[in-house]
Amino acid sequence: MLNFPNLEQFGVFLYHSFHPTIDDGTHQRTRELLDALASCSRLRSLHITHGEPETRPFYSLRRPVLSSARVDLLRDHFSRTPPAHPHLEELKITITYWAKDVERAWAAVISQLAAALCDRARYPAFRRLCVCKAVAFDRTPGPHDPDLEAARRICSRLFSGFAVPGVEVVVEAKVLFGEFAEKEDFGLDPGVPDGR
Repeated sequence: MLNFPNLEQFGVFLYHSFHPTIDDGTHQRTRELLDALASCSRLRSLHITHGEPETRPFYSLRRPVLSSARVDLLRDHFSRTPPAHPHLEELKITITYWAKDVERAWAAVISQLAAALCDRARYPAFRRLCVCKAVAFDRTPGPHDPDLEAARRICSRLFSGFAVPGVEVVVEAKVLFGEFAEKEDFGLDPGVPDGR
């Protein structure tokens, strides 16, 4: 169990496992981590990376069966009474899984997490959500690459529930080099911007 009452910043890397001995579908390790983190009442910044750090020929970042469990666990964590982190100012989320897969899995529940964190009575210091979508490329993209723009649009739409008075929402897309590009994620032909 964490015993750092003065901890103000914390970051963790969470990934979606298909192996039953690692994750039985209950995300028990994530539950245990959040339960331990609840004792850190002075926490001001939480950074969660959701996904794997790289992509290789034998391992893709495509996850068409992602679940909403991680968002559900975060919603429950931030809905505790009394609030787990009353001094929380910032939540950072970095995503390496395909944007469309994440949107499909999280769209129905992300607004509940936003409602919990944007409740000024419970989290009066919360003022910033930073979302970074790491987009897999097998080439060097230009500064206004349509895949980066599409990823930014998808994430902006997904996390729009956090855009309330007093909360700044920053969404960016960055390059994650690998051997599998994310082109199919956005349904784009090379060089054709997504019209959505």
